[in-house]
Amino acid sequence: MHEYPPEVIIIICIASLVILAIGHARDKSIKQERERAENARQAINRHKKRGVFDRNTAVKKAKLDPILKNSSENLSPTSRVKIERYKLELKHHEFNLDHRQFNVLAQKLLDELSEGSISLIRKPSESLPTKRLHFPILNSGIETVIVRGNSVNIDDRDCSCDWITNLKSQKSIKIPKTDIRWVCRHQAEIICKYVDLDSIDASELSQSIIHQRYRKADYIEHKESRYSKILIGFDSDLDWIDVFVDHYDDDHRYGYSLLEKRWSFEQKPKRGSRKIVQIINQYFYR
Repeated sequence: MHEYPPEVIIIICIASLVILAIGHARDKSIKQERERAENARQAINRHKKRGVFDRNTAVKKAKLDPILKNSSENLSPTSRVKIERYKLELKHHEFNLDHRQFNVLAQKLLDELSEGSISLIRKPSESLPTKRLHFPILNSGIETVIVRGNSVNIDDRDCSCDWITNLKSQKSIKIPKTDIRWVCRHQAEIICKYVDLDSIDASELSQSIIHQRYRKADYIEHKESRYSKILIGFDSDLDWIDVFVDHYDDDHRYGYSLLEKRWSFEQKPKRGSRKIVQIINQYFYR
């Protein structure tokens, strides 16, 4: 058997190791190239799926930025929940660079805003002269009486009419008994008939409002001039409001929808209705 010199064996071993190293490097390079190609393909697919931040996306974002950056605290409860949900979802898509889904959701929000299903009507600022009217608890000693088919007890602030029944059903809303909403017009009829109003610690405005069929949670008095005044009554849902012009009685009360921007039954003040709408917008749209 022929034996190679030690020098030749060493050279053969070194050559074998070099060939193995070259083969390993080549296999690694091919693998890395394949991985780069696959990553590039996936990136292209993600890009196609997510869309691009084009002019259309930029326009939508510019329209929605003032809405999304402002606090929704003073919006109606329903609109506040919807706006907060949109904020979270849009931020999620923007963070993930998912421009396609951002576009779809942004357009949906814009549609809801234009259709009025989400309202940007806001409660008047706390710095404005907003009033929550009160009427003190009475101790007249007058027992329960019947007024036009309704059982009325003015000391207990109770009546079987639809207004008080509906107020009782709103269990989630804790309204103090001194709130004027607990004084329905049937109670007001008994109070005005048997109680000395001058002895009651209630404002002139409260005594005027108890005669109305409906009461609101808050009121704003707006004096346009020395001889012209407007009273606006509104609830937390920020939809239908009461508008009294010059006098605080049923003959001068008008209903106006903040959501639909229209007068109830198309009955509006005979003079200055356009100016009154401007005043309403001044308080509720900011």
